[in-house]
Order: sequence, then C-alpha cells, then structure tokens
Amino acid sequence: MRNLLAYLICAMLLVVLPSCTRRQELLGKDHSSTLKKAAPPQQKGKLPSKPVSPKTTHEVSITSNSKLVLGTYKLASGGVVDGDTIRVKGERRALRLLALDTEELTYSVKGHQLELMRTDFKAYVKRMTSGYRMPAKFGTPMGEAAKTWARNFFSGAKELRLEGDTPGEAVGTYGRLLCYVWAFFADGKPPKQYNLEAIRAGMSPYFIKYGRSRRFDAAFRAAQAEARKAKRGIWSPNGEHYPDYPARLIWWENRAEALDRYHKLITGPRPPINMGEKDTIRKLSGLIGKEVAIFGVIADHNPQAVRMHDKGATLRVGGRKAIEVEIVGKELAERLKPKQWHGLYLLVTGPLDREGSVLRGTLRYMRIVITAADQIQPGHLAKTP
Repeated sequence: MRNLLAYLICAMLLVVLPSCTRRQELLGKDHSSTLKKAAPPQQKGKLPSKPVSPKTTHEVSITSNSKLVLGTYKLASGGVVDGDTIRVKGERRALRLLALDTEELTYSVKGHQLELMRTDFKAYVKRMTSGYRMPAKFGTPMGEAAKTWARNFFSGAKELRLEGDTPGEAVGTYGRLLCYVWAFFADGKPPKQYNLEAIRAGMSPYFIKYGRSRRFDAAFRAAQAEARKAKRGIWSPNGEHYPDYPARLIWWENRAEALDRYHKLITGPRPPINMGEKDTIRKLSGLIGKEVAIFGVIADHNPQAVRMHDKGATLRVGGRKAIEVEIVGKELAERLKPKQWHGLYLLVTGPLDREGSVLRGTLRYMRIVITAADQIQPGHLAKTP
C-alpha cells in the first residue's frame, strides 16, 4: 500500500511540474517585456562611427535665417525661361538659380546647323565646338528637355520661396537675382527645392564655376552622384547633350578650389585685390609704382586674353575690367605655358605700372611685370596661410 501511494505521488509530480515550469517561463517572458525594450537585432557589417549627415541623403531644409530669405512669390505667366532661369510676379529681375547650369535652348540654332542637329548630333557638336579651347555652350535638345522638366516641376506650385546662399550676395553680374527656389504645392505635398531636384534628375550638373554652394554643397554633390550612377539626363550615354561633362567638372572644380583659397588669402597678411569687385580699377589706380597682388580670371573664349610673342607673353587678367600681365622673356613664357590658364583664376604679384603691353598698338592698360615664375600661379594651386 505504501509503495502504491509513493508511486501515485511521483506520477502527479511528473504531470504538474512541467506545466508549472512552462507557466513560469511564459510569465517571466511577459514580465520582462514590460520592464525593458527588446534588444536590437544583430547588425552585420561595419557601423558608421558618426551619425550620417542629413545632406548626404539629399536632405535640405528651409532656412530660419531671415537675412537669407528673399521673399515669397508666384510664378509669372510663362515664367520658366529655361532650365536654370525663371521669372516671378512682382520681381522685375529674372532669377538665376544657384548651382545650376542647364544646356542652352535651340531657338538660336537655325538653317544648316538646325538640320545637322536633327540628323547628326555628333557632327553638330563637332561643328559647334570647333575652335574653342574650353568647353562651349550651344543649343541642344537637352536644353529644351530641361525647360520642359522645369515647367512640369512648377506646374503644381502655388507659391515659391526664394532664398539666398550668403547674406548680401543676392544679385549677380548681369543683374539677376541669385537664389534657391522652394516650391510649395497646392495638393499639400511637402515643399521641394528646385535646385536640388534638377541636379538629382540629371537636368543640370552641380555648377561650381563661380564657387561652391555654402549651404548645400554636400547635398548637391550627393544628388549629382546619384544622377550619374543612374545615367539620368545629361549623364545618359546616348542622350543629345554636351559630351564633355567630365572636362567641365574638372575645370569648375579648379575654379572653385581657387575661390576657396582666395577666401583664405584675404585673411592673411597680404590679401590680394579681387579683380571681380566693382571698385578694383580705382583701388589699383592709387597703387601705381607699388608692389601689388591681384586675384583674377583669364577669359574662357577670348583668344586675345593670352598672346604669345617673341618677347614673352601678354595676358589680360580680370575679365571685363582687366589689367595686363606681362611675362618678360620668351623662355619664361614657354616654361609657364600660360595658354593652359584660359578660364582659370590666377594669383599675380609684382610691380604695377601704366606702360601697357610691349605689343605695338596696344592701349596703355595698367600692367604687372612678371620676371620670375613664382610671381604668377593658378589660383587653385596658390599657397594659403
């Protein structure tokens, strides 16, 4: 009898204990989930050491700096001039959209050139670029496509918010308003920045010929990289567009780097005079007979901007308000190879006079004389403090 009772007790324990254990497991699991968050899943690969900047994912934001806000407008009737220029109601000046350089429209392409563009685009490009040392601009179907894309982009916009890049630098050389454009849409979609979306769509490269975007440089670079990888628009291998964008990007990068270095140089002990400023000639007029340093560009397509001759070379530095830079000696001129400087910024130091070029018939412009190679160098190679 005692053995039978012991047997029954053991049997009951075998049935009850497992169910109690399972219940404790369930209760323990439920209870622990209310006390702490579940552990994150195991990540594979190397994690970034720092948070990824929003700009690298194309995120840009509307500014809270009132000094950068140029106003809120509506697009004018027929306001899309081309892919990088628009007009708005209430503003007489056209808007030049920062960081963009879409291709030219084809309205000026006529006659034989128009026929060639339509039938043999490669031959048309060869004809339009013949004789140019630097990348040329001319009408293309891609220019028309960029304008159409811009029209579609702005078609649903109820208002446009204009923002600048740097306070006090809102007007360009040709009197146009330089800006970023945010479109606010009637259907309630989140606002979009046209400049960024045009680059992302391959309608334009990230244009830094006159300097990088100070607000959105990383975002624009990322958008361009995305467009190139996806072969959109101007990056399509079979599109009817400029074929030399790699060369353009190198040229613009050199110019942007030169401007970056210039901004460092002006904080140094001997800041150069910027030939692009309005009162440059007046400043230089008061420095005749003295050692000066200037920072200026050699025109892109003007063949007279660099002239080689048997006495050296004569350069016109400074764009529309230029002075002459005289490289003395044929040997020095050939060693410096100044023809490669077309379209680039130069840093030049030397004595300033009014003697003008050694070339006969040349007007007596202000002049800097170069007798040593270290007096002149491309701006993107200039040493900074």
